Amino acid sequence: MNNLKRTSVFILSLFIITIISCNDEPLEGQFDSGGGGGEAPSCVDATNNLADATVAFNAVAPTDANYTAVCNDYSNALQDVLDLCGDSTGAIQALIDGLDC
Repeated sequence: MNNLKRTSVFILSLFIITIISCNDEPLEGQFDSGGGGGEAPSCVDATNNLADATVAFNAVAPTDANYTAVCNDYSNALQDVLDLCGDSTGAIQALIDGLDC
């Protein structure tokens, strides 16, 4: 029983030391917030991207060869709007969950 206590204290101490010694430095430099990666830099841009993606998604049939790509673009546009604009009603998340890409 005494060995179990010593082992537990040793493991807990090792765990605490590992966490305390982590060097979590903030990121430095300038980062591109959008453009090349398809990410929208603002809620307005995300909404505009979603409008374009919605038109493309509504124009493609599930039997088309490029349906998966268009569906994924639509899903990513919805996710950008959710991340940048919010979703207080849960409607955007419901649309994302309902997609079968």
